[in-house]
Amino acid sequence: MLMRISHIILLLLIISTNVLYAQLMPVPVTGFNQDAIADGNVAAAASTTIPNGFDQAGWSFVAQNFIGNPTCALPLSRVIPNAQTPGLSYILGDYSQNNCLHLTANGIPGTLNFDAMRSASQVYVLGCSGSGSSTANIVVNFADGTNQTFTNITNFGDWFFTAGVANAVGRVSVNSNQTECATTGPNFLQAILTISPQNTLKPITSITITRTAATGTSTTLGIFAVGINFTGVSSLSPFTTAPIANFAYDAGIDTVWVNSPHTFVNTSTMDSVRYWDIEDVSGNRICLPPIGCFLNSSVFPNNKNFRYTFTQTGFYNVKLIVRNRFGTDSITKRIYVGLPTRKPIADFFADVNRVGIGNQVPFYDFSKNGPTSWQWSLKPQSVSVFDTNAFVPNATNPIPQFLGKDLGLFDVCLKVTNNIGSDSVCKTKYMEVVSATVMCQTSSFSNEASSFLYSPNGP
Repeated sequence: MLMRISHIILLLLIISTNVLYAQLMPVPVTGFNQDAIADGNVAAAASTTIPNGFDQAGWSFVAQNFIGNPTCALPLSRVIPNAQTPGLSYILGDYSQNNCLHLTANGIPGTLNFDAMRSASQVYVLGCSGSGSSTANIVVNFADGTNQTFTNITNFGDWFFTAGVANAVGRVSVNSNQTECATTGPNFLQAILTISPQNTLKPITSITITRTAATGTSTTLGIFAVGINFTGVSSLSPFTTAPIANFAYDAGIDTVWVNSPHTFVNTSTMDSVRYWDIEDVSGNRICLPPIGCFLNSSVFPNNKNFRYTFTQTGFYNVKLIVRNRFGTDSITKRIYVGLPTRKPIADFFADVNRVGIGNQVPFYDFSKNGPTSWQWSLKPQSVSVFDTNAFVPNATNPIPQFLGKDLGLFDVCLKVTNNIGSDSVCKTKYMEVVSATVMCQTSSFSNEASSFLYSPNGP
């Protein structure tokens, strides 16, 4: 019982702290000054606020719920997938309200305010020009009163004939209500603003756009949405003081084995974002191509815990840096990576022992003495060729997922090996797979004595 409780405590530490923060994300903003998107069952001139249209030539954008439900139109979801930056989608403003920062003259700034202050390594600005192309300056304003200025931005070309992040989205005449589907436009374009390293953890309050030049006398510039590459510091954070860095490792108790993955569990408090770094005793950073060094990398900063396999013995410095909007803290611990001197002692744990067909349950290796290979198996083996229980991604992974596909009660076995020897453990009747009934897809009945009930989106 005591061993099972300790397993549960460690499991909860690993699972509860392994939270991933979003990276690319749209940012709701306020400050739009015009409605440039026709929508609803009313005339385009009545559902927009620009008399001569977005382009000052009689045309504006159009939504799918406009008169006649045009096929070439902006989606009702207001979500614009980004064809040039995978992982980032823009969210347009409400079609029934002002949804465009519309600039028709040089030298007159307009500001879009973030709904909540957020730090970023890049700021993405969605816009385009009508009746010509525009050049602009954009100032990113930070919560500490500083700013970063980007000049001579020429990304906002004409909404036709310039390929962008979303193309041929449709338009409507504000004079005749005639909609138009063209292959050359209208297109949404984007500008990417790379924030300087010294500013990437400063929360952004707003961006200010000023048109500085235009190719035509009636050219207009429109800004429709903003996105960021979030770096973890936000005014939405519940923390009110600087973080305190710490992670679980006791040199007198814990052992890290060569070629055996080890999880460093982050026990910091009040941390919004964190970075892991490893150095050997000579001060050489350990880097993994193509990811690079862990510190300030774009991959590892948002992993709460850190799982790593050391391939050489010796002493290492493991450093954790944590930040929130109130400050930074760090801690370094010297660890020793050694060769196992005994064969492993096999053990494992799963937090759920009963699963419905199609559901997955994580298994955790708790073997001792540094195993370097794993082999999971079930008894009895599945009889069905098509509905076979499986460990995914494979049965040699130290922390696989068990995928239930064959009904029954099964023993689960694990064999572990290191350079000294092997050990095996089998837990009798450890995993039961039961039937499941899917709700709301078809009318169905189940006569099973027991079962799991699932909606189409999961349990």
